[in-house]
Amino acid sequence: MAVVLEEAAEGLGIFVKDIERKAVRALLEKELRSIRVELLSICQKLGENSWEGMHDCEFVLRLDFPAWHFTAKEKSGPRPSSIP
Repeated sequence: MAVVLEEAAEGLGIFVKDIERKAVRALLEKELRSIRVELLSICQKLGENSWEGMHDCEFVLRLDFPAWHFTAKEKSGPRPSSIP
């Protein structure tokens, strides 16, 4: 795989480390988008429909992240303890 990266870097005129850095960044951004969609879905299930309400709900869910993250895939979804 290193050979492929070296060839790509040479062809693009950039360093291998730059390709690796961009690949990791793209992967993390994809995961972050997925988590954000999950957060907004939970907010909607909790009855938040306005943009401002979704933003506030998402912020609270992020504060309570460990409590709900690993069970967020359940059918009914978790109810974070921070939201009344």
